[in-house]
Amino acid sequence: MFPKKYRLRLTKEIEKVAKKGKKFKGERFDIFYLLDVSDFKATVLVSKKVCRKAVKRNRIKRVLRAALKDELLDYSGFKVWLLVKAKSCEIDYWKAREDFKKFLTKINNETN
Repeated sequence: MFPKKYRLRLTKEIEKVAKKGKKFKGERFDIFYLLDVSDFKATVLVSKKVCRKAVKRNRIKRVLRAALKDELLDYSGFKVWLLVKAKSCEIDYWKAREDFKKFLTKINNETN
């Protein structure tokens, strides 16, 4: 789990990221992100439509948070909201990192 200062917790913050931010469509999840923010914050949302069992949903969240921590935690200046797609019921840590790397290259291309 993320330390408290890295969690995107409030509903109005999440709505702000969804409305004002941009969207990256990955194979396994969609990433809503908002640039030009002072610090890094993230949250992961897994619907019951993705996996009916809470154990599987929680595993997906753990895997994605670990991949987020390893790939994105060093970056600052944006808020991230992950919306998991139905394909992700059996997500792998390495596949998640691969999607995050694609996301980072897209952001780097946008800012440069």
